[in-house]
Amino acid sequence: MAGIPDFYRGDTQIYELTITDENGNPVDITGATVWFTLKTDKSLPDNEAVIQKVVTDHVDPANGKTKVVLTADETANLVPNTYYFYDFQIKFQNGDVFTLIADKVKILEDVTKSS
Repeated sequence: MAGIPDFYRGDTQIYELTITDENGNPVDITGATVWFTLKTDKSLPDNEAVIQKVVTDHVDPANGKTKVVLTADETANLVPNTYYFYDFQIKFQNGDVFTLIADKVKILEDVTKSS
């Protein structure tokens, strides 16, 4: 999975993920938990994350498909022209944990402030 693109403060963000093995085959994620965490500093504990989404209800778990949605309300208070650190992580029922991607994303300043 490539990194997420920079996005505008106050915009809804939808990330559709397909979890695959090393050969590109979908992995059954039934019963798995997916986290998206966004922080100003990687070293902060999760309870100080700017946004943390926990997904346990997947789109098509047998085929490794899930979706993480950040609402406009959740992104409304992000600071424009600031970089935030994020990752997507999955924990399977057997306890195995994998970080799917970790990077940083820049929040862009929106022009329209109406809602």
